[in-house]
Amino acid sequence: MSETSEIAAPPDDPAWRRVQEALKALGCPYEAMPCDPAFADTAAFCARYGIPPEESANTILVASRQEPKRWAACLVLSHCRLDVNHAVRRLLGVRRLSFASADETRDRTGMMIGGVAPFGLPAEVPLYVAARLLEGIAGTPHEDIRRGLDAGAR
Repeated sequence: MSETSEIAAPPDDPAWRRVQEALKALGCPYEAMPCDPAFADTAAFCARYGIPPEESANTILVASRQEPKRWAACLVLSHCRLDVNHAVRRLLGVRRLSFASADETRDRTGMMIGGVAPFGLPAEVPLYVAARLLEGIAGTPHEDIRRGLDAGAR
């Protein structure tokens, strides 16, 4: 990682401010990378920016189908499938889940699909991190999905 990078984002973008505040609170260096929204699809992103798919991850927003809606963000390797109907459904304790639409994702997080950061999410949106992402960090054993970051790292 390089030194903390300040990206020229609109100063009135509350989602970007939340992401920056969460990363600063963690005290870890980060590198922000401006990306063209036209390359939000994982394959297009990886090809455009020269990032191997096995080193890329996606933050995917899901929602319960029944009211009151329950939301969760899931951070998974881009070349892996998210087990919404089993693992995530059990974690949220709901009967049925769906992937959030582009409009729901923007309304709930302030971020666009393809650009949802795992940091700076609203407090009511828990983050679940795929164990495979954590293995390279801490030798975590395989599980479907495990609770990742605590509320202080949002």
